[in-house]
Amino acid sequence: MTRFPRWNEVRAGLVADAGGDKALTDARRLQQAYIDGHRLADRRRLLGLTQTDVAEHMGVSTSRISQLERGGVSSKRPGPGHPVAGMPRHPRSPARWRRRGPPLPEPH
Repeated sequence: MTRFPRWNEVRAGLVADAGGDKALTDARRLQQAYIDGHRLADRRRLLGLTQTDVAEHMGVSTSRISQLERGGVSSKRPGPGHPVAGMPRHPRSPARWRRRGPPLPEPH
């Protein structure tokens, strides 16, 4: 009868090939930062905001917003006291959040 490896044996080999548990954890964090950054950019576009609008509201530079949207910075979800905690979550948000001018181009 054929003996199939158990998952823990397979996983141990995969973890070792990847450089260990810490390397896998770091890779997961980078991947999640990339996903979160794209979600932030999509939400910003949905609200019709520019990176400058968001940067001014948060009190950071536009390049910092760009860095976040590219996944270059891993951050936790904002708590109640965080500057972005009060940002609107829906396109029918107050007029002060709506972008003036032509709509943003769709990403390629």
